[in-house]
Amino acid sequence: MQRRRPLTAALLPVVALAALLGAGLLGPAATTGAVDATQRTDRSAVPVPDLPGVPVATVTAPIAAPKRDKRLVRLINAARRDRGLRPVRVVAALTHAAALRSMVNATTTALVHDPALGATASKAGCRWTRVGENIAVQPATAGAKAIFNAYRRSAPHWAIILDRGFRQVGSATLVAGAQAWNTVKFANGC
Repeated sequence: MQRRRPLTAALLPVVALAALLGAGLLGPAATTGAVDATQRTDRSAVPVPDLPGVPVATVTAPIAAPKRDKRLVRLINAARRDRGLRPVRVVAALTHAAALRSMVNATTTALVHDPALGATASKAGCRWTRVGENIAVQPATAGAKAIFNAYRRSAPHWAIILDRGFRQVGSATLVAGAQAWNTVKFANGC
């Protein structure tokens, strides 16, 4: 059993979130089995906001669920192969970016997209022309299949999963309390 440990501002790169919350740009979302509208962007991405001097409080770290994410990517690739599409390849930098987004959503209990999706992919080392993101929250006991089925039941999420332009993926699910927060980032050029 993993123990939760406090993270300090030096260990938790959530400075952007605090500024967005403080500015009233983010708000709460439903947190029971919710799946959001997907986000996809072209090369003209939203720039990363300047956030000098934003304080970040100590929080309790959610617990990662890497086996769930590996299974979710296998389900995504099986669906892609069944439709004659190439599978997406897991990229560590996208997985890290997905983990940060899941951490932000879990610590704020708000289902919110990365407001700088393109910039995040660029910082992850992608020379992308297409990026996308699916986010969801499910009960903590929900496995990869439940998350996958939630995405499959949503036309915009399913369209991102089956987008033939995506070649790479990163998935991260964090369990915080009674909920599992998932982010799947898709890109090309990583």
